[in-house]
Amino acid sequence: MQAGGIGVLGAAIYVEDQYMPEMALRVGLDQVARLYAELEQSTHFAVCRTHDEIVSARQAGKVALLITMEGVEPLGSDLDLLRVFYELGLRSVGLTHARRNMAGDGGVFAASGSSRQGLSPFGREVVAECERLGIVLDLAHLNPAGCDDVLALTKRPVIISHTNPRRYYD
Repeated sequence: MQAGGIGVLGAAIYVEDQYMPEMALRVGLDQVARLYAELEQSTHFAVCRTHDEIVSARQAGKVALLITMEGVEPLGSDLDLLRVFYELGLRSVGLTHARRNMAGDGGVFAASGSSRQGLSPFGREVVAECERLGIVLDLAHLNPAGCDDVLALTKRPVIISHTNPRRYYD
């Protein structure tokens, strides 16, 4: 990675279907705990929470890791858990993946296309809290209607880290 010039990576919290919904919080927390445990053995990576930490990690020859969340399933319907994950280092949130959750509908890969539903009321609360905390919103895997909702609600920049709705770029 260093030879390729990769300086920053997202370390994603993602909960597979088999753990939904009962184990989503536990799986998400376990993933963060495992990440920190593995980093105790590594001199090549550092979890970074701020721009200054990213700069310091890069100057030390380390790859900076930003904890991200692909789908807010670990939150269930408890907005307070977003603050808990933030304190653990979460700095970017993708509201959905390729399925519906409490925040809204994800983009799907089927020929039938994505739902036309936008964010749920809980999804709107998550967006507001991310804005308040300074968590970057990632529109990857969010359906087009949800993307429209996020863009209407946010004042801060958003990202589309690895997928995009055709409507914004085709």
